Amino acid sequence: MNNYISILLRHEDLYRQFSKAQPEILQEDGSFIKKVQGLLKDIVEAAGKVTMIDDYLWLRNTYESCRVAGGPMGLSPEYVFPARPKGLKPSPDEEMTWTEEGLKTWVESRAYELHKERALRHHGQMPIEEIVSEYRNSLSPDVLARNAHEDWRLSEVALAEKIFDGQMNIFRQLNSDSYARLERVWLDDVKRLKAYFIWCGRGNGWGIEASNKDYTDACGKIRSRLCEEKAPVPHSAFNAAQGYLEQHYLTRVKHELRIGVDHGSLDLETLIETKENRLKDRATEHGVDTDGISAREYVETYYDNVVQAVLDDDEESTRKVLGVLGFGPDRRPNEPIVNCFEMGIAIYFLNSSTVCKLVPETT
Repeated sequence: MNNYISILLRHEDLYRQFSKAQPEILQEDGSFIKKVQGLLKDIVEAAGKVTMIDDYLWLRNTYESCRVAGGPMGLSPEYVFPARPKGLKPSPDEEMTWTEEGLKTWVESRAYELHKERALRHHGQMPIEEIVSEYRNSLSPDVLARNAHEDWRLSEVALAEKIFDGQMNIFRQLNSDSYARLERVWLDDVKRLKAYFIWCGRGNGWGIEASNKDYTDACGKIRSRLCEEKAPVPHSAFNAAQGYLEQHYLTRVKHELRIGVDHGSLDLETLIETKENRLKDRATEHGVDTDGISAREYVETYYDNVVQAVLDDDEESTRKVLGVLGFGPDRRPNEPIVNCFEMGIAIYFLNSSTVCKLVPETT
């Protein structure tokens, strides 16, 4: 089934294969090129059937990147990309109000589309619901649960990426009951997704070196959002986020961490423990160097300073917040434990002029 989701996943699979084994692929019998050629054919067919402008543009950019990058490998596309069909729909209105139920529906729909694609690739051409049912029945409960968890996780990462780009302004259009959703998403996962989208939009640079550049460019896009000029934020716009911070992590008067016998916070200890477990996972399962990263130090620095940085535009507090997030002269290598709620506050509420003063373009 050559729908948009199918093409996106196949495209990502080919990219990963090439990045991990570039020399072997270039020396093999041409099977990889045949797969790319088949993908181009399906892209051309799908481009004539999409209904959204964004989908058409993504397919066009992906076609061009595959065509140009495949040239040195002897790829010669046999299909011409079609002109833009008439009547394509624009993207959803950026100013629409999102509810928590709406976000849940968006993530649920995205996760289900990914699950359907797994089923289609496993069973071939059959009625969709029959495929999904048969596929579910063929899996052990453990595998089924693991796939569902991964599809949901990836969909929440995609949601956070849209929020970072300003397509969903969660901080001004939602109540605080949705903030916990962003706390479950890690910044480095969003950067990897943005790096993949960058690769989709370019036509060269296959291989590990180019993949690293894509990731660096993704980091640059996050920095650009931090420094992006925006109108001053009224204190009232921060009320929901401030209330959430006070409910879970901070005292209401001085906005200090709720530590100690008098006002200790189980939520705060859970937050620190979650970040510590994240560090262990990244080190043991993924080989990430986590030396020099302290979850407790990160939490104490960020949450002790974030309210003053936002409400008072305090330069010293802003510098400390940016530092633990990985920006500015005091930047720390905390990337694995930054969640998207914390980065979202920085993007939407820190004074962009103060941020640009503290964060040089080379950061």
